[in-house]
This record gives sequence, C-alpha cells and structure tokens, in this order.
Amino acid sequence: MKQLKFILTLILFVGCSDDDRNFTDELEQIGIVGNWEISSRSINGITPLIALCCEFIEFKADENKEDLSGIYHWSDGQFSDSGIFKIDIINQALILQDENDEDVYEFLISESGQEFILNYFDNESLISESWIKIN
Repeated sequence: MKQLKFILTLILFVGCSDDDRNFTDELEQIGIVGNWEISSRSINGITPLIALCCEFIEFKADENKEDLSGIYHWSDGQFSDSGIFKIDIINQALILQDENDEDVYEFLISESGQEFILNYFDNESLISESWIKIN
C-alpha cells in the first residue's frame, strides 16, 4: 500500500512541471497588460493646448495564455467603454472590439514598456496618442 501511495505521489509530482507554473501570458511578455493614462494627443502633428486629464485604459489578459487577446476598459470620467482587444504583431495593430464596432490602431510599445503610442485616423485627421503605464 505504501508503494502505491508513493507511485501516485510521484506521478502527480512529475506531472506538474515547472514549465506549466512559469508560463506567462503572451500579452504580459508584450507589456500591454496593466493600467495606462493618456499623456499626449496630437492631430495631424499639432498638439492642442488642451490639458489632458483623467483618461485611462486598462488591459487585462483573458484565460487563454497563448493568444494575443484580452479584455479592456476605457474611461475618461464621463464616458466609458469595455470590450475585447487583440494585438496583431505582424501589422503592429491594436484592435478594440465592443458590442457596436471594431477599431484598429497602429500600435507601438516602448522598449522600457512604460509608454505606448496609438496612431489612427478620425475622418481625415491623423491622431497620435501617447499613453503612460501607471501600474
């Protein structure tokens, strides 16, 4: 009986490899997971003299650690939006999907992982936003 318990314990121990416990989500490796605050916005290369305040976006990983999608929540103090996001590494794109539509942004994250840039068109204007990681 002791041998059977030892064998079962050994099987359970060997079955739980370090690789399973140390596997991090692909999104965490990219550096997008966390809370971000807008730091600047320009329109066609011109930065308006409007103080930006209280605009935040949070990216969370979903249960699938191997995909490049998760959940986002954006808020500016008056309005908010939530949905699913995806990272397209090949096209350097961030795709935000809510219940009404899908928006695609050119996406670049800094080497430090503390800032990311979004570029997109709103009508015919090129918008560029800089976001700073706050945690």
